[in-house]
Amino acid sequence: MRESDRKKMTPLMIAAYYGIADNVEYILEKVREHSYINFKSDEGYSALHYAILKSQEECVEILLNDPFIKFDSENKENADIFHLVAITGNCSILMKLLAKWGQYLPYSVDKFKKTPAMYAIRNNNNDILFKLLQAGCKQNRNDTSLNTLLHYASAYGNFEAIMVLIDSIKQVKNKRSYYPW
Repeated sequence: MRESDRKKMTPLMIAAYYGIADNVEYILEKVREHSYINFKSDEGYSALHYAILKSQEECVEILLNDPFIKFDSENKENADIFHLVAITGNCSILMKLLAKWGQYLPYSVDKFKKTPAMYAIRNNNNDILFKLLQAGCKQNRNDTSLNTLLHYASAYGNFEAIMVLIDSIKQVKNKRSYYPW
């Protein structure tokens, strides 16, 4: 059951990718190994990553309930599950992830120090953005280029995010001592 294809995708990853929940459940039941559920493809994705990227809610739920699943599974860009759900915009999956691993959200950054909220703004997923902010994602955090959420909202033309961020930011300055607006 540990075999994989040329892209190092396991049968579990493929079942999660295509949303075949019965197969995901059966494979997990038969293969009780920590390394198998968190195994990564050539792209750096685990079965949970693929289920999130394809918005396969039932598969995400099955994978989250497995005792061997790990939070700290990141892809090659160091993007974690919160980043991926910010790209896809699935609020239901986000709420499941927050329920299990919400305490890790404030520490969630990729290799360029981009937060999941920055990904949500870039992909115009404002419902995800607002839920991330409510859950504790920091508004004044800078990426490696010293950009804040407001910089991202301005750059990507996300007016709704700009309004919410300006209304909620009080005397926040970035590292260059400039106001973020």
